[in-house]
Amino acid sequence: MLTFVLLIALQQCYAIQLTMYTVPWCGHCQKLKAELDKSTFVPTLNEWNIGHSVNEAGPLLAPKLAVDVSFVNCEEEKEVCESVGVFGYPEIVASVEPVEEAEADARNDDALLAPFVHASLSQLPLKYPGRDRSAAAIGEWIRSLASPPALLVSSLADGYTSLDRRVDSPVLTLTCANLDQRLSFLRDQETALLPLIVDATTVGTPLLSLVDDGVDACRLAYQASLDATPTVLPPAAATGGALATWLADARTPLCDEHSIAAYGLGRPFLFMHLIADDLANDPSSASAQAHATLCTVSSALRAENVSLRFAWLSHKKWSGTRAGLSGKVYPSVHIDDIRHVNSRYVLPEDVDLTGKEGVRALTTFARAFEAGELTKARVSEPVPEDDVEEAGRVRSLVLSSFDEAVLGRPHGTLVMFHSPSCGTCQTTYPVFEGLAREFAAQWPSTLRFARANAWENDWQFDVTGVPDFRYFAPDGTVTEYHDTDFTAEGLGAWIENVLGVSRKVAKSEL
Repeated sequence: MLTFVLLIALQQCYAIQLTMYTVPWCGHCQKLKAELDKSTFVPTLNEWNIGHSVNEAGPLLAPKLAVDVSFVNCEEEKEVCESVGVFGYPEIVASVEPVEEAEADARNDDALLAPFVHASLSQLPLKYPGRDRSAAAIGEWIRSLASPPALLVSSLADGYTSLDRRVDSPVLTLTCANLDQRLSFLRDQETALLPLIVDATTVGTPLLSLVDDGVDACRLAYQASLDATPTVLPPAAATGGALATWLADARTPLCDEHSIAAYGLGRPFLFMHLIADDLANDPSSASAQAHATLCTVSSALRAENVSLRFAWLSHKKWSGTRAGLSGKVYPSVHIDDIRHVNSRYVLPEDVDLTGKEGVRALTTFARAFEAGELTKARVSEPVPEDDVEEAGRVRSLVLSSFDEAVLGRPHGTLVMFHSPSCGTCQTTYPVFEGLAREFAAQWPSTLRFARANAWENDWQFDVTGVPDFRYFAPDGTVTEYHDTDFTAEGLGAWIENVLGVSRKVAKSEL
């Protein structure tokens, strides 16, 4: 049997379609749209030159990018946005297509390599996973999508000896008889296999192992590393897009430390908060034993096709308090369903997560989530010490004080949902304070003004962008501000319309 290694310098020119899903009332969306719309954004990307060594002695590759930017208004194109799975604004999605043939440096000249040399690369739409939604950060992400990998192809004859130094790399194994006649399997599946191998989030050089074992039916398996348990492709997934989806999901580790890249799958995650030093250095520690529980449960439930994926988090990086945990007990567990806003679920911290009892408790918790039987955690910031209701003053509200302060009151309340990191919020807040004083001077018993942190409280309604203005009427109705004019004139006119008053008339009568 031949042993060969193929290094493919995949297409060095990529056509990237960048789409931003937005709504008119999202202030940050408008700012980012202006940045992406600038004539300098795409040329700056195309000037970029990556130096990427495909192996220790390999060449440096310099892909060129042809980037097209488009924008979708989700208020006008609701069905389009729903089909993409947009649940927050702005949502950034990129699709990558090659526009040139691959070039290959074949270490062994054999006809077996031909299908790979000419295979096309087509990326599935990828959602931007970062929290930094600036043009610069998005540009860096686009560049990473075209970072050219190497495909190493080897037979099983050497027992992977030629791949030993890459033992930590993910592996795809295609096994079937008459291998030299069956490499078209990859092309027949719309080459959905290759995009996942070259996913830029992969750490290390991806490997593709081809095995001829005399079995008639081809089988495809994925391993996170050469010594990991393989995940076998089910027959139902052996077609185009289904193959790619299966492989993307299979690549999610069973119980590794969490990476933001995994969020791109759009799946809910069960997170276990651990003391990383104990996990690494003390096998008898509670963190190490709980991690063993996590791996056991993850492996068992993945075989049942549950929606959950499992990972651990270092308590130093994320204490768990935002999810509703105390931040004082480790190990601890919560589920984060990123498909929905403020959807987190907490396992009681007194539950033993070690041994058989731990496996039973974690399995029960995960299955209860799958069955929709869990109650969401509701996290609130502390009530401010200076929390006083007063006409003309902007009151600071948190989740625990919101209902009493706003609902069922004889007056209406205008709430500005904000974020301290939002620049538009910071510039709009003085305008909001001025309007509070102005309206209080004319209608002191009609309206109150308040502000609330959109992200640090688990509100009972969805707040997907900031600043977000909502008027809560005495009768319980809620009116949202859908404009992007955050000036005193724009917001003031909207408030007048909501209240059915006119500041001009009121002033002339005084």
